[in-house]
Amino acid sequence: MKRAIALFTIFSVCILALPAFAGHGACTASTQDCLDSYCAKLANVGWAGFQGEYNEEAGTFTLTAVEPGSPAVEAGFEVGDVIHAWNGVEFASMNEDDWKTSEKERVPGSVSKYSLTRDGKEMTLAVTLGKMPEDMVAQKIGNHMMTHAQVASNEVQ
Repeated sequence: MKRAIALFTIFSVCILALPAFAGHGACTASTQDCLDSYCAKLANVGWAGFQGEYNEEAGTFTLTAVEPGSPAVEAGFEVGDVIHAWNGVEFASMNEDDWKTSEKERVPGSVSKYSLTRDGKEMTLAVTLGKMPEDMVAQKIGNHMMTHAQVASNEVQ
């Protein structure tokens, strides 16, 4: 309960502060339009429940965290897995259009197949993507809107 109250408070502060950030930063939309667009985007993003670090040179994504109770846990992902392909396409060979296509296809309920290496063994794990938990959505929105605040602050200085 305390966590929910804290997240709600952070989210509320960000929402109340939005008018101060209007028109600043790389986003050219109004603050409200940006918020609405970002919220809509997050509502349709498929969530596996893992985090990691992307190595652009190697074209790999190494898992640093797997969220308890997430679709990734159910699919068998583990911290340390090194993912190198999504649905049969190697990350290293993906161009910007491929990335955009993959984003559009990763929606709640869709199945994504990840090719990976674990302890020297190659394997493929399939995960049915879920909807991102509300506390994570709130955190991402807050972080996104804080970017507007940082840019606005830099412009004033």
